[in-house]
Amino acid sequence: MLRSVRILGQKVDIKVVTDLHHDNGRDTKPALGTYSNTNSLIELDSAQQPERMRVTLLHETLHGLLDGGGIDDLLCSIHDDLDEQVVGRLAPLLLSWLRENPPALAYILGGE
Repeated sequence: MLRSVRILGQKVDIKVVTDLHHDNGRDTKPALGTYSNTNSLIELDSAQQPERMRVTLLHETLHGLLDGGGIDDLLCSIHDDLDEQVVGRLAPLLLSWLRENPPALAYILGGE
């Protein structure tokens, strides 16, 4: 498992924990993953299968990108939970595209 990722130049640690919960300010619910810009931390629930954990890591990374770009605030101004809905749908699609297009990824990253 990765120990950290970089999100917009910032090192974000990754921790796998048991019985993960997310407090959204209204209530606390079980969670597969959480992202904290304040703590530079992504937490992943240990009960996930490896494939699900990959999607969850990408999901939480997308939260970090949206947060860093101010897009999460824009989405939440439209609807409270819109950022979660967008990230939830986008993460598995992006992972699929990355896996299906190694030459495109190499090109985007500056290769041939």
